[in-house]
Amino acid sequence: MALTDGIRNIVFDLGGVVVDIDLNRTFDQMKALGVPDLAPYVSKYSGGGFAEAFQTGHLSEQGFVEHLCQLAGRPLPYDEVERAWNAMILEYEPDRIHRLRSLKSRYRTFVLSNTNVMHHRDFAFRVPGESDLRNLFEKVYYSHEIGLSKPSPESYLYVMHDAGLLPEDTLFLDDSADNVAAAQALGMRARQVTYGREWLEWL
Repeated sequence: MALTDGIRNIVFDLGGVVVDIDLNRTFDQMKALGVPDLAPYVSKYSGGGFAEAFQTGHLSEQGFVEHLCQLAGRPLPYDEVERAWNAMILEYEPDRIHRLRSLKSRYRTFVLSNTNVMHHRDFAFRVPGESDLRNLFEKVYYSHEIGLSKPSPESYLYVMHDAGLLPEDTLFLDDSADNVAAAQALGMRARQVTYGREWLEWL
């Protein structure tokens, strides 16, 4: 059976699927600002503590910056923090954008992404040929807007209820094995994307 047999809906992760990310770029720039190893707090968009609270919208931007200042032991310029935090988001590849436009004409397509308001300001408005990433999909669901993050079952259920999706008709693509397993447990067809362009071979 082909991956898309019987599929009517495709839900994409964002970072690592639609656009590549490189966490080391952010870790290096944060270290240059005096913030020690950020890895324990942030792991592939799924951290704990203040990073998790930020990506679910339960911690403000100011609160997030204050936590980083505490780690650095000194005040940090807001714009430099934002630049370092967003450094992990790489450039969009035109062929992925072209494929998303094509898929939208054949499937109901969505994004479910663990993200935050700083990243949103960066990635949403620099898509080649589009004024907003939202234009490439029927609807996007960002963790900081819905107050839920993957791999909590509630995040997937929120999307399925809001969009009226049946799990057996829905393909979910994500670079996190935990997120894929959570989708499969709810009856969705799900596959892990092990490198950003891989899904172009499937769809």
